[in-house]
Amino acid sequence: MIRQLKIGQRAILAFGILGLVTLILGIIAISQFNRTGQVVNTLVDMRVPAAITVGELRRDFLLTRLQTVNAIYAADEQGRNTAINQLTELHNNFNANMQKMAGFVESADGKQLLNQIASSRNEYDAQHARLMEYIRAGDMVQADRFRHQGFNELGFKVTDTLNELGGYQQQRAASAGDDVRGIIATSNTLMITAIIIAVILVVVFAWIFSSSLLKPIKMALTASQTIASGDLTSQFQDENKDEMAEMIRSLAVMQRQLKHTIIAINDSSNQLSTTAEELSVVTEQSTRVLHTQSDELEQAATAVTELTTAVEEVARNAAATSQNSDLADIKAKSGRDKVKHTISTVSELELEITNTRSGVQTLANQIKDISQVLDVIR
Repeated sequence: MIRQLKIGQRAILAFGILGLVTLILGIIAISQFNRTGQVVNTLVDMRVPAAITVGELRRDFLLTRLQTVNAIYAADEQGRNTAINQLTELHNNFNANMQKMAGFVESADGKQLLNQIASSRNEYDAQHARLMEYIRAGDMVQADRFRHQGFNELGFKVTDTLNELGGYQQQRAASAGDDVRGIIATSNTLMITAIIIAVILVVVFAWIFSSSLLKPIKMALTASQTIASGDLTSQFQDENKDEMAEMIRSLAVMQRQLKHTIIAINDSSNQLSTTAEELSVVTEQSTRVLHTQSDELEQAATAVTELTTAVEEVARNAAATSQNSDLADIKAKSGRDKVKHTISTVSELELEITNTRSGVQTLANQIKDISQVLDVIR
């Protein structure tokens, strides 16, 4: 399937998948970091300031109770006025912290605790106002008696609700810490799982990519070695669409063309061998004819020689031979010379034909050797 793609397209696909895996890992990491950041921001912006504000509420209320006692048991009027001024400032601080605390509380339980604190503080403030009337009137005995007749219980009630709010905020902070630890643990698990999956994907895609290259390379190497060894009958075919498949198909085409070329050479050599054999037969026939003609010419030359001898004998016996007899003798000698020249020419022709036959026979033997070599190649 993957070899239906070109090598460049395969490389783009493989590296694209690796990039996608890296992107997914990055998205997972960023998502977990964002979740952790949100919880940390909640701790920093909500839980920690809320815990600090609860502490300030406790401090303000405890100082309020302390300054109330100082106002009752002040040694002089100046000390009492100082305590009263401190009480006013602490009351304002407490109210400001209550408003700040309302911005940190979002749950129904937290709002219920705030309402309880506000309610108990209102009860305390109402009784505290009566106590301050005794103090401002200078009736410290009545003020002290009033403080011990249920006023302290109201203070304890406010303190208890503040402690409940502090415990609630500590619980929320601990829960946020657990959330952070849970997110970190989940992030570690997700990252480890994602890394393992990424490594597996990288190994799988690397194996697929390398196999898609190595297998056709081995096939092409086998094809080239087979062709180099002289085996032109094996079949090589690859129907894929990548460059390696094109190379294998080119090797197959080269193999077929080489096979056809060798077959054509073999056919030509066979035809040449047949022609050489036919030429050898014709040469032998021509040689036999030339031998026959040579024998006949030799017989004719012998007859001419005998005739010449007879003519010379007649010429010697006829001393008074006429000029015509001398001319006949000259012509007879000329005829004898021509016959001898003809015999010499025929002998040379016979020698050349013999040499030609030897060359043709050598050529036929060489053609047979070529045919044997081609048979071995096939």
